[in-house]
Amino acid sequence: MARRKRITKPLETIWECPDDLWDNVIGPVLDALDPPKITGRKRIDPRQALNGIIYQLRSGCQWNHLPRDFGDDASIHRTFQRWIAKGVLLEICCTEVELSPLSRNRNVTHCRSAYTGQNG
Repeated sequence: MARRKRITKPLETIWECPDDLWDNVIGPVLDALDPPKITGRKRIDPRQALNGIIYQLRSGCQWNHLPRDFGDDASIHRTFQRWIAKGVLLEICCTEVELSPLSRNRNVTHCRSAYTGQNG
């Protein structure tokens, strides 16, 4: 007897960071890895920067063609580069993998070591 084909509902496209994801995952990661500077010019709003980064990665548009709703395109790109250099985006992705319901049922490789090439 043939198996029935599983019907799955596609996930909605994410264009902005949801509140629960920001509060439970991204906010704490940013506080730990990229705290605000004490001196100097204030940084842009990190949540708006993340939304601009998500928009750019999803749409594929050039950084200088980001909608003005996200803020200054150069500041968003600079924030993106800083987060890459500090490992913020990697930590967010790895934390999401660890919190995923699938990771409880399957043997998930250690995310950080897989991306950084470290054993552990």
